[in-house]
Amino acid sequence: SNTNIKRFVKKNVLNLPVLAEMIQGIKVVSPDVVMLGHKDFIQSIVLKNIIKSLQLPIKVIIVPTLRKPNKLAFSSRHRFLTDVSGEQASCIYKTLLEISEWGNYPSPREIKKYILKQVKKSGGDVGFIFICCTKTLKELDVLDREFVISVAGSFNAVEEHTSRVSVVDNIIIKPN
Repeated sequence: SNTNIKRFVKKNVLNLPVLAEMIQGIKVVSPDVVMLGHKDFIQSIVLKNIIKSLQLPIKVIIVPTLRKPNKLAFSSRHRFLTDVSGEQASCIYKTLLEISEWGNYPSPREIKKYILKQVKKSGGDVGFIFICCTKTLKELDVLDREFVISVAGSFNAVEEHTSRVSVVDNIIIKPN
């Protein structure tokens, strides 16, 4: 399990500087509990494992993500989205919600193709799409257990912010 998570961290685009800052902050503050938003589920699992391996007596709780009416998560990074690109970026979570309501799940490859099509149709670019076991973070070829779909897309930023804005979201699905 730890090997899969380490491989996942090395292989994928997780915000490692943010994780490093969080660990530093945890060491300084020494909290009993750390609460992280469900939107950052994979980072939360990685942080949970780091805390466990450092043998810190801290409970990590993953809490629901607060969302705007258009379903875009509240995130400090999202303030750089234009009104239009914020609406476009909400397609990520809306697509994930739609997929979660499907009765039968096609292959992960087909799901990834569908997400890619929806994000591109909304004006975004896809950075990554992962479909992994929620316990091990191992990418799945068959959806026969609880899994998380994690998507990173990028959308146009306001003029003062020169690059595109990364929007990451995910959903946990328990197949029937």
